[in-house]
Amino acid sequence: MIVVTQNRIKNYSAGILCDATSCVFCSSQLPQVLSTIAKYIVLVCSMFSSSVLLSQTSIYRFQDSIHEYEIDPLTPSYARFEAKQIGSYVTQGFSFQESGHYDKALVVFQKAWEMDRIQNGLYSASQVPIIENIISNYVELEKWDAVNDQFEYLEYLYGRIYQVDDPKFELGLQKISSWHVTALNENLDGRRLMHLRKVHNLFKTRLNIARSTLDPEDPIFEYLSENIGLSKRQLYLYSDMGSEIAYAQFLPSRRGMIVNLD
Repeated sequence: MIVVTQNRIKNYSAGILCDATSCVFCSSQLPQVLSTIAKYIVLVCSMFSSSVLLSQTSIYRFQDSIHEYEIDPLTPSYARFEAKQIGSYVTQGFSFQESGHYDKALVVFQKAWEMDRIQNGLYSASQVPIIENIISNYVELEKWDAVNDQFEYLEYLYGRIYQVDDPKFELGLQKISSWHVTALNENLDGRRLMHLRKVHNLFKTRLNIARSTLDPEDPIFEYLSENIGLSKRQLYLYSDMGSEIAYAQFLPSRRGMIVNLD
């Protein structure tokens, strides 16, 4: 039997009265009491050990997670690896292109372009020769829609990586103009009006650049002005009014002309 009593203890030094609990045990049940106390001590020690082990495991896992997030995927060694891979894909693309396997060349050039965007950023001059090789293979396969898309992207890329007064910008626009003139004259894809509009706008853009970067006596001004005039005339003939005028030439005089005043 366990009898719980309370003894009143005076703490004179602190001037505080406090109650302390004391336990009085009957001698006949002492073995059972000791056994109960021993089991209680074992249980407490076990719980304490488990708590320590759990806390250490959590710390280790937390440290591992920190280490995992501290690893930067774009470390210098990874960057060097990517650069080697880009060169490897470009070399392989040239090999396929020379042997006439244009589809395979496109696959590896596309991978080189994707890696270059990771390595050097979304807009970099290193993309230009890769895109030009992609265009060459699309031309060989006569996939004109893809060629147009690539030239469209190339024009946008030039505007992002070059300043207006950079000669490379004018050279790039010249290449794009040449493509649209060729596609227009040879009617490669049946989209003459689209190519005519593109080349007309490109000639005007190049003329504006020339005015701010070149000497007024440069022969490029005469060339661009002449081509702007020719493309403007052709665009007019493609318009409804131009078609009406062309049709009126085959009618008797004074019958086909209708003038609309704005």
